[in-house]
Amino acid sequence: HSFNSPYASADGRSLVIDGRLVAFIPSDITEYNIPHGVKEIAPEVFKNCDKLTKITIPDSVESIGEGAFSNCTALASVVLPDSVLFIKASAFENCNSLASVKPSANTSSIGERAFANCRALLDITIPDATTLIEKAAFTNCSAMVTAIVGNGVTTIGEDAFAGCSSLQSIDLGSSVELIGKRAFHECNTIVGIISRAETPPTVEYLKLPEEITIYAPKKMVKLYKKAMGWSNYAKRIKRIKE
Repeated sequence: HSFNSPYASADGRSLVIDGRLVAFIPSDITEYNIPHGVKEIAPEVFKNCDKLTKITIPDSVESIGEGAFSNCTALASVVLPDSVLFIKASAFENCNSLASVKPSANTSSIGERAFANCRALLDITIPDATTLIEKAAFTNCSAMVTAIVGNGVTTIGEDAFAGCSSLQSIDLGSSVELIGKRAFHECNTIVGIISRAETPPTVEYLKLPEEITIYAPKKMVKLYKKAMGWSNYAKRIKRIKE
């Protein structure tokens, strides 16, 4: 099957209109190279392509639309080129074979439920260019062991990492100001959090394992021990090891 249209890609599988990939014929294809020149992947274009194991995204793409790859249950890894600025809501939701994601160094925000239920995802490193992790972005990534939040992130949305039941360590960058409700709900295996912010982030609700160790900047340990939410773990707060 192929599109018979002046907007069809060279292989006939995609429709690209004004730099926007708007439709795709999946058939039983397992690998696909998105045509170079595409700037935006429209919402739900690859949704339910359950045979797709590998997707190559060219360095022309700036935006990945809502639900663009949702329910691509065989997709195993994704590398996002540095051109990608926006990962919209549910972009990779329910990609439960996705074990590896390398976000673009220039991604400014990670949308609501963008990687929710990616149950094979082992770790995530969020780049310094990102300022916002939206609600439930990584909820139920139950294999995730480590999460590194870049120094540009100011807000971690509610339920962002809720249900990440294998999560052991979190490194929070120096600009985090707000940690939303239940951001780490049911993350019962966490043994350590590094919080690099000089001012303790505002926490709307923070429930952590009793035996956790929280590492704060050397001169700010006393401040963390008194801060709302953090004070519940005062005895577990230490200075960041140099």
